Amino acid sequence: MKIHQLLSHVLTLFAAGSVQAEDWGAYSIVSVSAQSMVLEAVESGTTDGTLVSINKAAGTASQKWTIVPKQDGFFVIKPLHSPALALSAAQGGTKMGTAIVLETDGGKPWQLWAMTKHENGAYSLTPKHAPGLGIDHNGGKQQPGAKIDLWTYNPKDQHLQWFIKPLAGSGVNEAAVDATAKYEPPEIKPEDILPGATKQFRFAQSKIFPGTVRDVTVFIPAQYDGKKPACVYVKTDGFNPREQKMMELMIATGEMPVTVGVNCRRR
Repeated sequence: MKIHQLLSHVLTLFAAGSVQAEDWGAYSIVSVSAQSMVLEAVESGTTDGTLVSINKAAGTASQKWTIVPKQDGFFVIKPLHSPALALSAAQGGTKMGTAIVLETDGGKPWQLWAMTKHENGAYSLTPKHAPGLGIDHNGGKQQPGAKIDLWTYNPKDQHLQWFIKPLAGSGVNEAAVDATAKYEPPEIKPEDILPGATKQFRFAQSKIFPGTVRDVTVFIPAQYDGKKPACVYVKTDGFNPREQKMMELMIATGEMPVTVGVNCRRR
């Protein structure tokens, strides 16, 4: 695809209102013992103490989760519909039966989860503050609303195992989920970092939001030659030159594929 064709395609996407990134990087968390059910924030709650349970998959944001790597191989698990919250053992409880809830993300030990992978591809989730316990699907009950709590960790107990399935747009990032050591970036020479190009234009012909005007900046990496499809990164709060430098570096090291960046901001 030539550069002018790429820009035309991007413009068409904006005009049709088709640029959506809601599910990028999001996962569903499925009980091994009730595989028709997914983990969800009950009633799409957004306050501290919101209960977490299972329900039939409905594609709602309260059933979608982001997984953020932290130090020492631990992860924070956040609901897509309310990313200021984090999956937590209620008030740092350490007893069997402690409810799994959402609490404001504060980096607390009971909001940090170790993820142990099993031969069946599922994971056990154990909290940093109580490593002898794991997130349990109580009794493996198949009904929506079944209790989710902490229970004694047994690697063979399927009630404590969860499939973590990437949603649309999410790659299966085994390396991120299995990470246990400090990340070391690849070595690279400065001359290997190739500068990309930027194209700017103004979009003022929206059929979805008539009368609105947006400034659009498209970053085209030097490695993009139009012969192979490229990934596309879309951002809606404007262009930042630091992001271009970061993308040039990560494309050069191979940490991200050849990616076209599309940045827009409403005037």
